[in-house]
Amino acid sequence: MSEEKKYLEQYYKETDPMKRKELLEQSIAAGEDPAGNPIRMELWEARYREKSQNKNERADGFLKLWMVMKYAGDNTTGIFGYRGVKRDIRKALKKLNFEELKQKDEATRKLLYKECYHMGQLYLYLCENDRTYGSTLLGMMALNKEKLQDKIGADIFNVACKVPTRLEMEEELEPLLSAVIDAYIYTYPQERRSLEERIDSWKNK
Repeated sequence: MSEEKKYLEQYYKETDPMKRKELLEQSIAAGEDPAGNPIRMELWEARYREKSQNKNERADGFLKLWMVMKYAGDNTTGIFGYRGVKRDIRKALKKLNFEELKQKDEATRKLLYKECYHMGQLYLYLCENDRTYGSTLLGMMALNKEKLQDKIGADIFNVACKVPTRLEMEEELEPLLSAVIDAYIYTYPQERRSLEERIDSWKNK
């Protein structure tokens, strides 16, 4: 590991909010990336603004936003349902200062993308390791590796492509959408063609 950026390398591997903050503070103290770290701290504050049910921990606002979008893809039908979902998504985006961050300089936009990518990797890890998600027949039988990856791919396609298109929110939700798709392709490079075919088929309808 590079001695120069050792704390930042760990920061983007860590998933616990408070451990991430500790690593970021250590990075700042060590003088790593003095231009980028104030932006990272602003992103940390936006992402983990709210406390979780355990008052000593922080909720992940980016992951919460993704789950609102996933719920929309799984359950919402009809114009009135979509209006409610758009309202909920915009409320989540506002809490994250998402649009404000997007309007800042290129350095902020790049680090916003990187934070979204980090959330995408976390979501994929959770999918892989959640027994309920990775099972079928009412949780009585585990999916094999190929079927689990296909299920995750269909999930990513649904939430990152179909939902934003139906809601006409593609621009509002960038760079979250592209970051999660990139995280999926990096994690499962063998599934890239399958995902791209799903996306092309959807766009050409």
